[in-house]
Amino acid sequence: MKPIINNRGRSHLPLILFLVIIFLISGITINAFSETSKGLQSTEAITNSTEPLAGKNDQILKQLNNKRQQYYKKKNELVSRHDSEIKQLKDKKTVLNKKIGDAKKEISSLQNNLQKSQDHFLYVARIQKVIAIGLYPLGLIFTLSIFEALSSTDTLSLFLYIFFPLTILNGCIYLYFRERSLFLRKKKAILIAAGILLILFFMPAFASGATSEQPDPLIDKLEKCEQIMSLTDLQRIIKRLESAESQKGKIISLPEMTVRNPILKPLNKVNVGTPSYYFTLAAFYFEDNRKGMAVDAIKKIYDHHSYFADKEQIPFATNGIKFLLEQEQIESASQAIPKVLPYIKDVSVLLDLADFLEKAHMDKSARETLQKAINIASDPDELINLSRFLIKKDRLEDAIQSTGKAIKITKDLSKLIEIITFSMENGMEDIVTAGINKSIRLAGTPEEYFLMVDFLLKNNRLEQAANTLSQAIDSIKKDSKGYAEQLLKLADMALQRKLYEQAVNAVEKLSIYLGINAFDYNIKAPEILPYKDPLPTNKNIALPTYYGILQQKSGFMDKAEISYRNSIVHQLNGIIDGFGFDVKANLNDFYYLWKLYAMKDSNDILSKMDFIYSLLENQYLTNIETMHTSRIEEEREIINELDEKYKSHLQEIKKLNQENFKVSIASFLHSARSLSLLSLIIILLIGCSIKAAQHAKKLSSYKSYGFIGKFIECIGWVDILKVVNIPAGILTIFIAQAMQIFQRHEQYTEKIFNLNSIGSNFTTRTDEESMSKKVESKKSL
Repeated sequence: MKPIINNRGRSHLPLILFLVIIFLISGITINAFSETSKGLQSTEAITNSTEPLAGKNDQILKQLNNKRQQYYKKKNELVSRHDSEIKQLKDKKTVLNKKIGDAKKEISSLQNNLQKSQDHFLYVARIQKVIAIGLYPLGLIFTLSIFEALSSTDTLSLFLYIFFPLTILNGCIYLYFRERSLFLRKKKAILIAAGILLILFFMPAFASGATSEQPDPLIDKLEKCEQIMSLTDLQRIIKRLESAESQKGKIISLPEMTVRNPILKPLNKVNVGTPSYYFTLAAFYFEDNRKGMAVDAIKKIYDHHSYFADKEQIPFATNGIKFLLEQEQIESASQAIPKVLPYIKDVSVLLDLADFLEKAHMDKSARETLQKAINIASDPDELINLSRFLIKKDRLEDAIQSTGKAIKITKDLSKLIEIITFSMENGMEDIVTAGINKSIRLAGTPEEYFLMVDFLLKNNRLEQAANTLSQAIDSIKKDSKGYAEQLLKLADMALQRKLYEQAVNAVEKLSIYLGINAFDYNIKAPEILPYKDPLPTNKNIALPTYYGILQQKSGFMDKAEISYRNSIVHQLNGIIDGFGFDVKANLNDFYYLWKLYAMKDSNDILSKMDFIYSLLENQYLTNIETMHTSRIEEEREIINELDEKYKSHLQEIKKLNQENFKVSIASFLHSARSLSLLSLIIILLIGCSIKAAQHAKKLSSYKSYGFIGKFIECIGWVDILKVVNIPAGILTIFIAQAMQIFQRHEQYTEKIFNLNSIGSNFTTRTDEESMSKKVESKKSL
């Protein structure tokens, strides 16, 4: 100290004061430990003044062990009983969760079925609308939006409710007065048919709760959808990409699809006009067996090589070259390489491309690519990748040079360890030595020391690992952030690697740093001592107890006893100072001292400890009971919530079933109405056809023309029977009458022509007969 003061002057006074304070704190801690130890030693001396008989000692020890075993038995029974209750509650929760999951699936299924039923209902409604307009063309005006706005219901349905029954009634009246004989012969059948049509028509009136909303037909859109959906998924994707080729810069999202060629891996999202766009288009062309178009698409990548400045586009360019070589497009690939090479800055990409080019016998391009990789390699990863590549090509000297360069430039310990490992695997011993020397200098934080120790242990360098761990412990100062956690982490790491000396040093240093607070610092107990009995509780132990465990594991039983005793005395002082109103002693800390004295057969001390030990056991059992009771109540509350949730799902299922049933019934009833409308159309067409055929039979000529004219006339009369179509019916009848007048005129004209032809033929024959008679009379004269 004196030379330091003489040489440095007052600049070292703060350091001297800091060291004095540390010394005083350490002295206080040591004195506390020693005073506690003396107290226990005096107690032990009093106890040993009257030594019991050996047999009595064995009996006492047996009784105490039985009490401890009774504690474990009660604890296990208590835990087992509560675990059983918890398990039952968990099983109930599992059952409820399963029921809720099944209910959710059922709800989802019902919602899907409801959607399908609603879609089917709308489809039936569209069909019904088309049939209704076919039956009542003028009813189309009632579907206009102005009528829909004036009414909260479907105006076409209201229209049908008025005119459909009227049409049936008028039809029956017509048959009764105009086709009386037919009506009388088929009276029963006609009335039954009319009744069935009316019943089928009015069936939707019984459907409640079903929507009558009808979407616009959009016929043209449906036709386009049909055309698109007739294509395969692959063809639709190609169409989508082709249609967007002129829209540069547009982002297109595509469905995920795998292709057979491993080089051509399409993207799910492409930017039109970029290499990724043409690459993806080529992948789908090739998958669709359009290899020529795939090659053309790949070639377009290199017409847009300015995009290669974006490193994300480079993989498409390099894979495009591989694809061209795969398709034996040597010249195209050779022309593409100089366009891509200046933009590649990734050594691994260059090495991969060089390897592929070499295998494809593109020797010149392969050399140029490898040389660029050597020139630009400046990162440790790049240099190691380059070394691996050079080793494969039997260029070991160049690989060693590249690895040595990586060792020199790396500043990351984990990366340095990777390089050293690589050097070991490839027999580069000089590089290994240089790397290990640098790693010791490079490690600065505990985490970095951890990496180095693990590496050294893995390679059986135990001495260097221990020294490195000691350096890590020495590097942690009290003013370091999280020093306690770091030292404990080092201790735990040492324990895992059976470096007990370093673990003890780390905890000892932490105890000095914490001082009197070390007694209140808790940590998880390490399972390193060969005790059959488990810890009495699941609590953490005090740091002095942890320290004693490490000392006991190292074989220092005397030091371990002092640490255990110090920890217990501190807790006993707390009970005494609080007059037993707040017992916060940790049973686990007592456990280690109990086990130690049981090994030494110190029955008198064990007998003294039994009171507080039993008290802590009972306290812990009470705490377990309270904790488990609270947990059971929580589980029951959760179960009640799940039960309520399940009931709400059941209500939702019931509601969906009702809605689904309503929509299905409504769909069925509207289908019945559509059937009624369609049946009426068919009956009317058949009736009109029969009337027209009967009329055509009476004609001697122009039968087909007469059939059509009469058929149109019958349609007109049918329209009049519908009432709403009276204007159209009158017009239709006029057209049909005009056609029949024309047909009759033509028949009359033809008849006159035929009569004239017969008359002229008769006159000619009479003249010929008179002339022949005159000739014969002359001959006779």
